[in-house]
Amino acid sequence: MTCRYSARRHALWSSNDASFSQLIHDDRSLATWDSASDLPAVRVTEQLSCALECLYAGDQRRGEIFLHRAVRNADRLVAEERYLDTEVAKAGHPMELGQILRGRTYAQWLLGEDLSRRVLQEAAKHVAVWCLTKAEDCKGFDFPTTMDRYMQAVRVAMIACDLDYAGELLKAKRTYRWHYAEEHSLWTRLVQMYPEVTHAFHIEIEAFFDRVRDPDFRDVEGSYPNRDMLALETGIIREMYAISASPHDPVDPKIVIDAVAY
Repeated sequence: MTCRYSARRHALWSSNDASFSQLIHDDRSLATWDSASDLPAVRVTEQLSCALECLYAGDQRRGEIFLHRAVRNADRLVAEERYLDTEVAKAGHPMELGQILRGRTYAQWLLGEDLSRRVLQEAAKHVAVWCLTKAEDCKGFDFPTTMDRYMQAVRVAMIACDLDYAGELLKAKRTYRWHYAEEHSLWTRLVQMYPEVTHAFHIEIEAFFDRVRDPDFRDVEGSYPNRDMLALETGIIREMYAISASPHDPVDPKIVIDAVAY
């Protein structure tokens, strides 16, 4: 894999240095905790995004501060059922809960705990149920946000080693556009052929991973995915199904972070 992105990631991290320092000094997620939120999962995903940007640039100290905050916020949100704070939040249920569980699990793993496959299975189902309900309510599956969340559910199911459920989600008759169409095709074929993954297919996985780990990745049709999380989850799947002897083997977060950042 070509060393293409480390300098760019370091530049992005450096340009945000003052912002990271301010966010660490002024923990807004606590300062606004008593305020009801329509998007409660943001209290977790924002911390995780900051952590990933730091970790990809080699800033372990500040990355871990954001990771600990992501876990703390997720624990409180779940314990206090804050994912049901408002009518808008209730309309986003159970997707918001799935996002909270997903973010907490990755943060804990990046801090050295085992990757909880059981919790990821739960998170995948929460997100997928919301997507399928929304698609039915809206008489379509054309919104980028819905496609993005649905493919998140697929990736999370694969990382949970639940290829049967991932396969069920991938068989749903939906129209995919932008990079989601390429990703849908890639994971569909991986689920179908695993464990007999060919060398040619390994090359396809590497090509897709190299594309989405670009810190400036932007779909040609204008879709804006969560790049850092897309790169992380694709990196985990790559490690589990294309590199490791078994997807049930422990996944080393440092290997994945380094592969994304390289």
